[in-house]
Amino acid sequence: MIINGEILKVVSTLGDDQAIAVVGFDFPLPLEVPHLDLSVTEGVPTIDQVAKAVASMLTVGSVTLPEEMDEGTLTAWFTEDQKRPLSYRQFKVVLKNAQFIIRTGDKTPYGAAFITHKLWD
Repeated sequence: MIINGEILKVVSTLGDDQAIAVVGFDFPLPLEVPHLDLSVTEGVPTIDQVAKAVASMLTVGSVTLPEEMDEGTLTAWFTEDQKRPLSYRQFKVVLKNAQFIIRTGDKTPYGAAFITHKLWD
């Protein structure tokens, strides 16, 4: 359950096909997208922990991941139908379309998830 007020506010206002991105601590952030830095120490919290919490509050339409990223446990909370792999270069462009970005302490190379909310089919 998410208890961070800023994240709750963003999640509650997401419309159809809007997205929240969750990235590692060294991922370049586009300046034009609002973000929240949740990093505490290297590795804390992880992308998986934050993305799973965010996804639990959304109807996940798709999850876009950089192809170069080792998915690790991220595959546990989304289906293959929801998965949208993109090159790291393309992912950085798509990231500019997020309504909000959450930075974690995760150090996974290319670590990021772009979670799209789906209200209607």
